[in-house]
Amino acid sequence: MRRMLVGVSLLATMATVQPASAQAAPAKGALPTWLVDKDHSDLSFRIRHLNGRVSGTIAIWHGTIALDPRNLASGKIDVYAYPATIDTQNEERDEHLRSADFFDIQKYPVITFKSRSVAQAGQNITLTGDLTIKGITKPVTLTGKYNGVAKDARGRERIGVVASTKINRQEFGLTWNRLVEGMTMVGDDVEVEIALEAVKKG
Repeated sequence: MRRMLVGVSLLATMATVQPASAQAAPAKGALPTWLVDKDHSDLSFRIRHLNGRVSGTIAIWHGTIALDPRNLASGKIDVYAYPATIDTQNEERDEHLRSADFFDIQKYPVITFKSRSVAQAGQNITLTGDLTIKGITKPVTLTGKYNGVAKDARGRERIGVVASTKINRQEFGLTWNRLVEGMTMVGDDVEVEIALEAVKKG
């Protein structure tokens, strides 16, 4: 019960306090700014478990995109995901993943991706940037699709981006049991996908 109350308290705090860099647009001059819509964005993952796999999602509650739809190469994407929201359709497993054995959400409540460059070839995009999990930052490259601009029912412009990569979980400190690790019950490689829908600011 105590762990549940602590988790609820942490979620409430994160819902009201945004990272300082998520409150303002990235410094990209006069580029249009787009605010990530948390209801239509997430970070999803898949990892091998024995002869099957485990998949899940982590909510993206904040993010900013500074981007000219006519020239994506000038863009900048910052994304903030919250492992307290991890969902693998198994609450016992999710609680374990939130614990100090894995994501340690009390100490490391946020996962961040901050792009350093964006390359485009038609609808295909390549995002190069820094991924931070558990305080460990590594360079990563994501490839995917830019889904263009569309207007919603309220007339607001929205853009969509879906990109994925593969990471080694051990490089980010996501290990816990030497015996289990030695039995290769859980794979090291994790497929990660970031799906974003963002609303034009202003």
